Amino acid sequence: IEVYANDAMLNGLQVDIHAEEQAVETFAHNIVLAGQHFLANPMEQPFVPSWNRVRSALPGVLGERRPAGAGVAYLCRGLACSAPLQEPAALAEELARGAA
Repeated sequence: IEVYANDAMLNGLQVDIHAEEQAVETFAHNIVLAGQHFLANPMEQPFVPSWNRVRSALPGVLGERRPAGAGVAYLCRGLACSAPLQEPAALAEELARGAA
């Protein structure tokens, strides 16, 4: 995270190191939970949505591809996903709304 923050600073970007560390901790915690679940149920079929399910949840998603280098995010909660979020401010707003 420190290297990432330094790169961001050199490029004139701001990074919330605390938020990044929280994200890493959350990710690590969820990986441990997933591993524990797998060890308890090694023969269970994992849920991995197919592109048909993605297209069903987000009609037109494959037609909304962005040019190389342009970012787009979909914020999903449970089985519901947002419309494409193309601006960092829109993503931050959606993330803040979910945290409230």
